[in-house]
Amino acid sequence: MGARSSRYLLIRYGGAVLFFLDLFWAMLLGFYRTPLLLLPVAGVAGNIVSAMEVTAALDGTRERLPKTKVVLEASGVCMLLVALLIPLVGNEPLFPFLSSSLVAEVPCIGALLLRVLLLHRANQISARSDRKYQTYRKML
Repeated sequence: MGARSSRYLLIRYGGAVLFFLDLFWAMLLGFYRTPLLLLPVAGVAGNIVSAMEVTAALDGTRERLPKTKVVLEASGVCMLLVALLIPLVGNEPLFPFLSSSLVAEVPCIGALLLRVLLLHRANQISARSDRKYQTYRKML
């Protein structure tokens, strides 16, 4: 189980980081009572679905993570739109608790890059082109 579970470490821990970022963003937007609260709440729900799928993949023989890929793609597109909207409308609608638009861009771009990295890793696992797969095959 060790080599098999280590294939999913980046996805599990990266998903946890994204979960808590979305949860923190949702809690802060909740204080401002804005309808844009749905963006981070959807991210939290998607991360829960993704975590359940990755956990199920640890015990089974399935290596493909279709729900995780859909969640990462959809949340990545949403985060890209958020990052593009901040310079146009400012940080007030999406991040009213941050001091400037530049400060709001940093977590958006960081979360977007993390989503791209996790999507790349999920594709590597599905294609069996990751380094951990070779270690796993040797242990069988």
